[in-house]
Amino acid sequence: MMSPRVSCTCVLVVHLIVVITGLLIADGTALTIEHSKKQRKACAPTPFPKIKGPRSKHDKIAIIGAGPSGIHMAYRLKEEGYTSVTVFEKNDYIGGKSKTLQHRGVPHEMGTVYTQPEYTEIYNLITKFNAGNLLPMPEPDVWVNENSPVFLSSLENSIRILQNLRPNVTTSVGTGIILQNIIDYVTLHQKMFGIYKGVMPRPCPAVLSQVNMTFGEFLRINNLDGLRGILLSSQTIQGYGKVDEISALYGMIWTTPYFLSEIVKPVAPRDRVVKILSKGFQFLWEEIARQSKLKVKLSSSVKKVSRLKQGRGFYVKYRHGRRLRCEKFDFLITSPMMKSMSDVIRFEPEVHELFKKSFNYYYTTTFGGY
Repeated sequence: MMSPRVSCTCVLVVHLIVVITGLLIADGTALTIEHSKKQRKACAPTPFPKIKGPRSKHDKIAIIGAGPSGIHMAYRLKEEGYTSVTVFEKNDYIGGKSKTLQHRGVPHEMGTVYTQPEYTEIYNLITKFNAGNLLPMPEPDVWVNENSPVFLSSLENSIRILQNLRPNVTTSVGTGIILQNIIDYVTLHQKMFGIYKGVMPRPCPAVLSQVNMTFGEFLRINNLDGLRGILLSSQTIQGYGKVDEISALYGMIWTTPYFLSEIVKPVAPRDRVVKILSKGFQFLWEEIARQSKLKVKLSSSVKKVSRLKQGRGFYVKYRHGRRLRCEKFDFLITSPMMKSMSDVIRFEPEVHELFKKSFNYYYTTTFGGY
């Protein structure tokens, strides 16, 4: 007799063939690239506006924060030929939120945890800087309530979360709801944003009006609550926020059709598309900084950034040890959470009002006692 887990896997195979080879829209016709183009002809996406960069390759550039975004920006600038880039980091280590503790020779992530199928830039960096191997993500035991641990990424957990919203849903019905929600979400996503590779193009105003709400509200309105279990691990645990608090557009930028179709494929554990780094994420950023010979000032907490009253540029005042120092730069890039920068940079009142509403969530992990 087939076990419930095997039965679910068989259903997954059938439904995912539909997801991958030919999605159906409401009238039962196949959703193709050409069809999507026709639907979006009256509301074509446009490229996001470019941010003005430094005027000269010899401009002095200051980057605040030696986490993933700060180190990656410094690396890319140096690759593009910029000759004077300085990274300021308040801690005595590189990595920021990508902090890895080594325990018995095994990396334990305290921030960035795993990769997703579309992390192509990360995969390229790992290869280029020889920063270890990609390993399949093991299924951890995670407490989602006070009673007992469950498998975070399993179909059973997604069904359990759905049953909290709809108590009368059985396991078999819940499986069907979740899989149909995946198909419906992929169809809706491609109908709204088109089929693209890389960064989502800027949606037209008509589409933006349809996502002017939280991601959670978008799921409810479109009867997609069956995705909440998947999004718990892909969105919240990864640090992209809770679905009931982040914007729908932000959630849909991260939760792409390709990601959803890949994440639920029934594959052997070694072939899982979610990966971890054999040496940890922090090692990757350390190696980029070391091999690229980036100028990183550790234990250098930036205290104040002041725009020059006359001319172009900034003064960056920072503390290194007991000494308070000041340097002039032509261009400034900040990578920390903007709320934490409100005492460092004088924002416009309306900008300050937006940033002060942001806050942190903490996801606690622990070592298993073996």
